[in-house]
Amino acid sequence: NWVVVPRSETEIPIEDLPPTSEVIDAKMIFGSSSSIRRKVTNGEDIENFVSKEIKDYIETSGLYK
Repeated sequence: NWVVVPRSETEIPIEDLPPTSEVIDAKMIFGSSSSIRRKVTNGEDIENFVSKEIKDYIETSGLYK
């Protein structure tokens, strides 16, 4: 499965994505994906860096553990 969070200036052609993709509309994300992954791996809170939906997805999927 893929979760795609497009940048505001980028359009994603849906037909080019794998069939198991989900595009999430995130208005604003602070920090790099590397810093977010590092925080999750270290058990730090990412509440101020991603939306609730993304945080929940990361937690329920067990990503970056």
